[in-house]
Amino acid sequence: DGRAMSIGEVVTPQGKRLELQLKGAGRTPYSRRFDGRAVLRSSIREFLASESLHHLGVPTTRALCVIGTDDSIQRAWYPDTATKRSTDDSAKEEGGTPKGKNTHGDLRRVFPPHMPKREPGAVMCRVAPSFLRFAHLELFWRRGDMEGLKMMMDHVIRREFAGSVAEGDYATMFEEVVKKMANLVAEWLRVGYVQGNMNSDNTALGGFTIDLGPFGIMEEYDPLWTPFTSDQERKFSYSQQPQAGAVNVKVLSEAFKALDKHLTGGKSEERLEEAATELYVETFFEKHRGICRAKLGISDEESGKELWEGLMGVMGGSR
Repeated sequence: DGRAMSIGEVVTPQGKRLELQLKGAGRTPYSRRFDGRAVLRSSIREFLASESLHHLGVPTTRALCVIGTDDSIQRAWYPDTATKRSTDDSAKEEGGTPKGKNTHGDLRRVFPPHMPKREPGAVMCRVAPSFLRFAHLELFWRRGDMEGLKMMMDHVIRREFAGSVAEGDYATMFEEVVKKMANLVAEWLRVGYVQGNMNSDNTALGGFTIDLGPFGIMEEYDPLWTPFTSDQERKFSYSQQPQAGAVNVKVLSEAFKALDKHLTGGKSEERLEEAATELYVETFFEKHRGICRAKLGISDEESGKELWEGLMGVMGGSR
C-alpha cells in the first residue's frame, strides 16, 4: 500500500484477531512518486462512511480514530469554474428553468480535480480482520511464484477462514471468497453505495468494503452513476458493480487454477471455474432478490421480481 502501514494486531476478548493500520502516516516502499500522506477532509469522510456502512449492516473495514497533523498537504481539487457553474445551474433550476445536463455530477466530469490546493493533514487508524486483497494473490500468480502463492493462500485461510476452510483446501477457500464477494456487492446495491474503484487491489478477500477512496452514496437514482471521475466508461458505476465483481473473481480464479495445476495437476479446475461463474451469479441474485423483496414487503419471488423490475423502470425514467 502506498500510504498504509500495519502497526500490529489485537485479539478481542471474544478471540477475534484484528489488524490495525495507519493510513496517511507517510511514504512506504510502494508509494512510488506519492507522499504517503492523507488530508483531513478525506480521512473524516472515510471515518464517517465506514462507520455508516457498518451500522447499515454492510461488511466494511472500520475506523478507530482520526488524528489531525500540523502538515499542510497539497492535493488536486476541483477548479472554481466547476463550483460556479454548479451554483449558477442550481439558481436557474430554482427559478423554474428545466433541469439541464449541467448537474453537479456532470460538471465534475467536465472539470475533474486538477487545481493544486493546500489542506490540513491527518492520520487515520483503521481496523479489519485483515487487509488482504485479491491482488495479493494475483501478484504471486503473475510472477509465476507458486510457492509464494501457496504461502499466501495458507495465510489467508488462517486469517479469514479459520474454522470454515481446512488447511490446504484451496477450492473451498475460493468458493468462500466468491460467495462473500457476491453478497457484498448485493449489500452495496441495497444502500445505494458505489465503491468507485473496484480494481483487485481495492477488493478484500474477506468480503468487506475496503479502501474507501472515490466512493459515493447515490442520492438520485441513476443506474450508471459513479463518483469516480477517472471511470469515463462507467464500468464501476452503481448498476455495473455486480459485473465488476464477476470480473474480479474470474481473474482471481486463474491464480487458484495455476496453484491447483502446480499441486494436483488440475484436479479442481472445473470446480474453480464453476465457482467463478455459476456460484457467483447464483449467490448474488439470491441475495439481491431477497433484499428487493424485503424492501417491497413481498415474500413471493416471482411477483416480487416483476414488481421490482417495473419500479426500477419508473425510477430510471422519472429522476
